[in-house]
Amino acid sequence: MAETTSTGAGEPAAAVRLSFPHAPGSSRELPLTVLWSSGIVLLASTILRTILFYRLGTQLDSVSGAWAALADDLCRGTFYRPVLGPLGFGGTRAFPLYFTLHALLIRCGMGLTASGYVLSGLSGLLVVGGTCLLLRRLCVPLGLAVLSSLWILAPQGTSRALASFHPDLLAIGLEVCGIAVCLRSQNLRRIMLAGVLFALAFAAKMTAVSAPAAVFLYWITSHKTKAALQLGSVSGFLGAAVLAAMQLASNGRALHILFASGGTSPRWLLLSAISFWQVLLYEPVVAAFVVLAAFLALKQADGPARFATVWFVCSLAVTILIYAAPGAATNHLLELQVAAMLVMGTALARGDRRRLAWMVSALILLASLLNLQGIRHAPNKLANIRQALQAAGTNGPILAENPLLPILAGEQPRVLDPFMLNLLAKQHPEIRTAFNAELEQRRFAAVILDHNRDTPETRRWYATSQFGGDFLQELQANYVRVAAPGPFAVFKPR
Repeated sequence: MAETTSTGAGEPAAAVRLSFPHAPGSSRELPLTVLWSSGIVLLASTILRTILFYRLGTQLDSVSGAWAALADDLCRGTFYRPVLGPLGFGGTRAFPLYFTLHALLIRCGMGLTASGYVLSGLSGLLVVGGTCLLLRRLCVPLGLAVLSSLWILAPQGTSRALASFHPDLLAIGLEVCGIAVCLRSQNLRRIMLAGVLFALAFAAKMTAVSAPAAVFLYWITSHKTKAALQLGSVSGFLGAAVLAAMQLASNGRALHILFASGGTSPRWLLLSAISFWQVLLYEPVVAAFVVLAAFLALKQADGPARFATVWFVCSLAVTILIYAAPGAATNHLLELQVAAMLVMGTALARGDRRRLAWMVSALILLASLLNLQGIRHAPNKLANIRQALQAAGTNGPILAENPLLPILAGEQPRVLDPFMLNLLAKQHPEIRTAFNAELEQRRFAAVILDHNRDTPETRRWYATSQFGGDFLQELQANYVRVAAPGPFAVFKPR
């Protein structure tokens, strides 16, 4: 594989295109009509599902509510509220870029939900466009690069991310753009630009580190030690600058809040591979992509495919470690999906991959069917929220499992994130004491929970995940459930 070299001054000496050793007529051997047909069906089904989810608010769950609450706090002048203070109960693992941009759009006059949708939609476009550019850098023909970049829409997690408030797509989009900048040449200006993009990805999501690690390892193994060390130094310095800026802007609270929950333990680290596999089974399309990419990665060791293999391995390692943290969900699989997609895109570009092309087409059609099924069963979350707020009334503060509800009622959420409240209370008992005291004093005019059925699964959910501890006992001792339509459970003081 030929690459651009650099002069001593750091400028590219000659632009030599990366290239694959093509077999004669290999492009004709791929079932391109089937690949394109499946890709167009996937794109159409994703657009239809996303528009419907926007109208109904289908994916505006408690996770989206926590991100909305961070943006709402920032709009009101608070950057990372304390874990316990006058505003109530804080605690988050979120890095700031996404909710800062969300708050900026709100301050520019957009509504809370509309601005979140715009930000997530633009993040999706950034991922698709950046991935297409990266595939071109890896010498994939334009048509196949465009087609392959659409495969990021295949996971159900992508559809959820497009229609909710979450930073995954933004972080991945910045990472693929950073890689594309790096692979064009190794002059210092491009390395610095890539470092900025990688730092922004880190500012969006703390685990967005596999891309710079992959480029570093790729350059080291390609005997480009100087460029690798320059990228490592720039990325490390800018990453430290992100942490320092977070600390300064939050008056020294940010890092304490991010690491206050403890969360990961040696036992969870040992079990992270098992947790990763269990979560992966909830995304069958991603699981199939990962298995196929792993098989191809063992066979591809030359040309542009080598970088795709390096990033796939780095992304797989980082993703497995992510699942050492309790509560990690399927959204963390999206970066691995992009890396797997690069492996398959470069494999198809080598030609003579008819069997792979047919398998990918089948997977994409399966993803399209799952999208269409999601359209049929999409709940009208916004209507349900309005019904719950109407049943709760507006004569006082509302405690809600989904922080989006009090925000839409014009209030500042008392609890920023019920899941983090549970984790923090395990490490800091004073938080549990203060929270239970507010329930005992019946401080809330209403309590709204996402689950309206009293089942063993629901009781376990509130004991081990949302709020935690003896929350349900305190709630039932001091509040009584009232009749309310829809899936939410509404309680008022006794």
